[in-house]
Amino acid sequence: MHRLFDGTLQLVVIVDVLDNIIYSILEALYVCVVVADLIAVCFDDVLHLGLTVTKVIDHLTEMGVCSVITLKGSVHLISLLLKLADLLLLRLDLSLELFNLVVENEFEFLQFLSLFLEAINLVFFFPDCVVFLDDLKRLFTDVLS
Repeated sequence: MHRLFDGTLQLVVIVDVLDNIIYSILEALYVCVVVADLIAVCFDDVLHLGLTVTKVIDHLTEMGVCSVITLKGSVHLISLLLKLADLLLLRLDLSLELFNLVVENEFEFLQFLSLFLEAINLVFFFPDCVVFLDDLKRLFTDVLS
């Protein structure tokens, strides 16, 4: 019986040793699974942080695009105002050109009128000369008589 007890005790010791080895292997596997889970959690946190950073960059980019669109609208508005100012200056310039044309036409008309009056003056010059010569002849006749 002693042998049977020794055999059973040896089996219990072998089972206990095997149990310790299996427990150690399972403990190591559990640690590996926990570490792998922690790595996955950390990687997930890093990815969430990266996603948050990309969202911030996206919002900053959208704000930059909105600023560019606003500036582009401002440039178009300034361009429109400058074109309107050019149109007003062109209108003023056209008015001045028309006034200049009228003045030039009036000046040419006055030059023509002056030339016409000089021609009339020349026409009256000959009868004046005739009258003067007649008056001069009468004066000499009166003085000599």
